[in-house]
Amino acid sequence: MLKRYLKSYCLLFSSAVIAGLFLYLPKTKAAENLPEPPQIISRAQWGADENLRTNEPEYPILEDGRFDPQAKVIVLHHTASATLQSDNDDSGRYTGMVRDIYRFHTTSKVWYDTSGVKHNGVGDICYNYLVDINGNIYQGRVGGNGVIGAHVAGFNTGTIGVSVVGTFGGTLQGKYVDHQVTLALKNSLINFVAWLAAANNIDLNQKVRFCNFQGNDCQYVYPLVGHRDLASTQCPGSSLYALIPEIRQKAADLALQYKNYLYQIQGQQAVWQLSGGTRVPFDTLAQFQQKIGAYSRLNFVPEATLSLYPLVASIVYKDGDLVRAEGTPTVYWLKNQELRPILSAQVFLANKFDWSKVNVLSNLEIASFKKGSQILYPDGALVKGAADAVYLIKNGLRQHISSAAAFVKNGFNWASISRAADNELALYPQGEDVLLPSASLVKEAASPTVYYIENNSRRPVSSIDIFNQRKFKWFDIFVLSTEELALYPVAKPLLLPDATLIKTADKPDVYIVASDKRYWVTSWQLIQDLGQKAVDIIGVSVNDLQNYALATNVGALTDWQNILTANAKTSATIAANHAAEVSDDSSLANNVTSTPVTVSVPAMATSTVNKFGSNIRIGIFSLASGEDLVMTGLSDFVVYKNDQIIANKKVNELFTIKASDLKITDKYRFSAASEASDGHPELVSGSIMEIVSYEARPSFDISLNDNQFRGAIELIYSVKSSKWWVVNELPLDQYVWGVAEITNAQATEYLKAMTIAARSYANYHLLRGGKRAGEPYTLINTASDQVYKGYGFEKRADKVKEAALATAGKVLMYNNKPAVTAYSSDSGGTSKDSCQIWGSVFCDPDYAYLRGGVKDPVATVHTTTGIAASHGIGLCAVGARQMAAEGLTFDQILGKYYPGTIITDL
Repeated sequence: MLKRYLKSYCLLFSSAVIAGLFLYLPKTKAAENLPEPPQIISRAQWGADENLRTNEPEYPILEDGRFDPQAKVIVLHHTASATLQSDNDDSGRYTGMVRDIYRFHTTSKVWYDTSGVKHNGVGDICYNYLVDINGNIYQGRVGGNGVIGAHVAGFNTGTIGVSVVGTFGGTLQGKYVDHQVTLALKNSLINFVAWLAAANNIDLNQKVRFCNFQGNDCQYVYPLVGHRDLASTQCPGSSLYALIPEIRQKAADLALQYKNYLYQIQGQQAVWQLSGGTRVPFDTLAQFQQKIGAYSRLNFVPEATLSLYPLVASIVYKDGDLVRAEGTPTVYWLKNQELRPILSAQVFLANKFDWSKVNVLSNLEIASFKKGSQILYPDGALVKGAADAVYLIKNGLRQHISSAAAFVKNGFNWASISRAADNELALYPQGEDVLLPSASLVKEAASPTVYYIENNSRRPVSSIDIFNQRKFKWFDIFVLSTEELALYPVAKPLLLPDATLIKTADKPDVYIVASDKRYWVTSWQLIQDLGQKAVDIIGVSVNDLQNYALATNVGALTDWQNILTANAKTSATIAANHAAEVSDDSSLANNVTSTPVTVSVPAMATSTVNKFGSNIRIGIFSLASGEDLVMTGLSDFVVYKNDQIIANKKVNELFTIKASDLKITDKYRFSAASEASDGHPELVSGSIMEIVSYEARPSFDISLNDNQFRGAIELIYSVKSSKWWVVNELPLDQYVWGVAEITNAQATEYLKAMTIAARSYANYHLLRGGKRAGEPYTLINTASDQVYKGYGFEKRADKVKEAALATAGKVLMYNNKPAVTAYSSDSGGTSKDSCQIWGSVFCDPDYAYLRGGVKDPVATVHTTTGIAASHGIGLCAVGARQMAAEGLTFDQILGKYYPGTIITDL
């Protein structure tokens, strides 16, 4: 049964287990003022009848199939024995009671499996160890360190159950029993807990997130708990439970000393180190000192004691494996049996390595490999140093991405940027800049001229007719700085698209345009064959007409098609040779005969773009004076300070920012190690952060806490509000999954309408740099903007998420501008006029869709409380739900409450 668990560990539980487990101090090193290792009475010594045992040891298994020997939590119990009866040999032991407990647990203890079936006996003693009131320690369950016991339902995996023989403050059959916690017992528990913690690398001072085996019941606990902390029980009794904080604190100090202990079997040269729940071998003490270093104490120990801990066996590693030495951060990639060091955590992520696949080796094993060249960023990686510049790694070069616009239009993902040290960037020679792709629209902030990017050049858009005929949108224009715009040489003006009909006002001649040439149309039949009419002819000035070189006449449809074919071949050749006509600004100014178009571009904030839409920043809360921030992640995560990595943390490991350490010039960021996701919804689940110190419990179930959020969490100081804000940055579509303005119980079409409204509202403010200018967030998470609960709401509102996925990327627009989709609970029957209620900008024509007068369906039920709590502008929730109940679709609902708007994709 255990063979499948032996992929990386060799479990050597020898027959010596049944021999004595006493530990002895050799005379090779002075040990004054150091704790004495505990003595453990073996199963053979306390008289376990192995013929009774039917249970075979089981162990926690990691995702890659390896056995996980490291315990995470120590659970303290009492056996709930009514009376105490020591042995009759004056030894002070209670082996008779231990045998009775073993027999009861093994053959008679009643338990129920997950199907509710009743069973008698668990096949072995439930606890991993037992302790009597004289401080004697007894080996419990067979299997050694890491074996899964049966001492706390649901939480046996990853725990060590230590039970004290007796009852220490509890009611048994109507009688209160409180055996004395002797000094010998307390001191033995302190020493034993310290030894176990050191051997399992448990930090007793650090809380951990500990979950049951199903993962649906998680708590933050210190690694030493009482049974009652994990289940509804009196165990380990009031008196013993009250001592747990003292035991834990004193054991934490002793554990620091035990960490530097070594162990040796008398008569052998090999020494052993207990670490990570395993025993690590060294051929001699001198070898340990040479390879590892100092130690504090060497202890003689029977082989049976060492056999309680699995041996870390030598493993044959293959090319592609990831390894690191225990206790060191450097990770290596194995290639041709050489260890190639991975330059940094950012390089690790950029190469799409997996933290969970890193094998931890002893330093001896690491030292046995040859060292190869370092691993750098792969082609396609996005990196930045201390400065703001972002680079694309390509063919061993770093290419500067010239602007935020170039970043977005080239399809890059802000979340994929790795923060590199400047000395790492210096390893790559500078390459050419990454510019905007062809067909991008740009302008300079101080100038009205719009340019069309083509083959790394910019062509002025010379009239409003050209802009409209080419079906450009004002919303698609990127605003560049003067320096960024100068990277694109000015080329000849962009003219009307092919097949446009033009004429001047002073002459009847009609021309058709193709490849910046004009062809005189000699037959009205051609215009009809092209499906056009007189109203389609565009009037141009005489000067504008001269921008089009006069070509041949055309009268038949076949002649026109031949012209298009010939021009297409020419254009392809020009594009292939990058032969666009280029000149400087001064010479071009003398050749352009038309006036560049003056445009009014909406103010746009630069935003991160990925497959789930632009990244949005949500203000979750601001820190109170003196408040610490405690964070963890549902996967491995990285902590940044001022864009530099300061910590790499494992799943559920805590990281605390003390209020006393905060400086207003600092910025902290927490993001999952897999933040650079490929955008697949299931893969993004790895990037979920938890704000441990934040309480947001819904009133309907205070056992829940909405403190988990997709994406990244930032702690940043706002100069405007003089507050430290905790901000959640995540893709816009994923933000909508956590907007708690709707519920699972509502109709699907209503949910779809509301997810589009929520996305549109957020998109409106996102593109304006946030609802509150100067703050480090786009919106806050309250009803002042939109109620946002994050990942907790998403998990319990699957239908809301389904509706959001069904409408992914869809928003409302009005006159090619983002719509601000106001909504409220109950308008009272007719929507209100935003101009009258809010005034100011909402009186402008751009907000005509919010001018009110929209009536709810006749059957809509209104309430006084709903009306009183609502502004009544835009969508009325009760009316929209009634429309959905009557069979209307989401687009019909939105079209009714936001008249004149259209649904479009971002």
